[in-house]
Amino acid sequence: MATTESQHPDASVRRWFLWLSITCLLCGCGGEPDRAARSVVRDSAGVRVVENYEPAWGPGDAWRLSETPTVDIGAAEGDPNYELFGARSSVRLTDGTIVVANTGTQELRWYDASGTYLRTIGGKGGGPGEFEGLDRIARLSGDSIVAYDTESNRVSVFGPAGGLGRSAPLEGPRGFMEGAFGDGSLLITASVTGGLTEGLSRWITRAFRYSNTGQLLDSLGSYAGPEWFTEVRRSGSRIVGVSSTSRPFARRASFAVSEGALYAGTQDSYGIAVYSLEGTLVGGVRRDYASLTVTAADIEAYKDRELADVTDAEARPERLRELERLPYPETMPAYGTIKIDSEGNLWVAEYRRPGDDQPRWMVFDASHRMLGIVETPRDFTVQQIGTDFVLGRERDELGVEHLQLYELIKPQ
Repeated sequence: MATTESQHPDASVRRWFLWLSITCLLCGCGGEPDRAARSVVRDSAGVRVVENYEPAWGPGDAWRLSETPTVDIGAAEGDPNYELFGARSSVRLTDGTIVVANTGTQELRWYDASGTYLRTIGGKGGGPGEFEGLDRIARLSGDSIVAYDTESNRVSVFGPAGGLGRSAPLEGPRGFMEGAFGDGSLLITASVTGGLTEGLSRWITRAFRYSNTGQLLDSLGSYAGPEWFTEVRRSGSRIVGVSSTSRPFARRASFAVSEGALYAGTQDSYGIAVYSLEGTLVGGVRRDYASLTVTAADIEAYKDRELADVTDAEARPERLRELERLPYPETMPAYGTIKIDSEGNLWVAEYRRPGDDQPRWMVFDASHRMLGIVETPRDFTVQQIGTDFVLGRERDELGVEHLQLYELIKPQ
């Protein structure tokens, strides 16, 4: 039977102490590090933590992407089957077929290995195989596709050729699908606030494991989620308005799934915890890294970026006052998005200053030792990483979406 933290009040307490333990390990407690080594493995009560100081790659060892994509799907006009809108998730099947969740049209689209359109499944609606709020997709064994509808809180499984196998509502909170584990179960996360909190607050992000038939299997813990700033306007003792906005350079919880583990971090420091499918803390990854300091130039660049879309001259002064009231942190998040590739390597996106348009990923091997940096194209959002490819969405200079596949080149 599925268990939740509300059914077992002490579960969250146990997880909290486990998190304190891993935080201590990830922050390097327990002795001075051996900085002569590139990495050091520490073990405490069966929890294996790798502390990383220097990348293993030397000159000529670094992985890189091909100069141009080997597959490019997307067009500004013409055949509508190649016009993408909200292509926020995609997967490549074992035969090279690419499936994309085109959320703007609430459709799944299939393309062959060369990028030629094959078929469309779904569409706007509440019927079997249709979507009200298509979120993300993931590949299951046998090249089946699972799609999550965040609006209807429902999962649907399709065969490799697009046939609908089953569709079922989730027996629990509505959230976002982070990925699928090797046994076909799914990681769904949901961020919640503890109520109206004036000023700066941090929401809680809860992680749940579901079967792909919709059954809640287990709660995988609660984590420090996104940072928000709330202003309450009053007239005397009466509240007349409430406004909330994401904090500049906000920290949030980051998640990734491998065949048999959950990776979770909160971006406060460069540490990522590893849990089993049952929620047991089994390891961690740490990098000796100082988060970027937020400078006055960073704050001004942030304000300029936020004001860029405010075209009403009368609205700009008020928007500027709002931006000046925000609580800017002293440091930026330690990292950004995290991904696991098909070989179990951990990819951690470097957090970048405003104006730094070059995406960089620090790669750790399957044993959590730091390898080095891989750069991806500007305006490219990584969606899947295979043994020899990286698949994702890119926007061109006109803002047109393209789904692109790059070769991942690994020097021998």
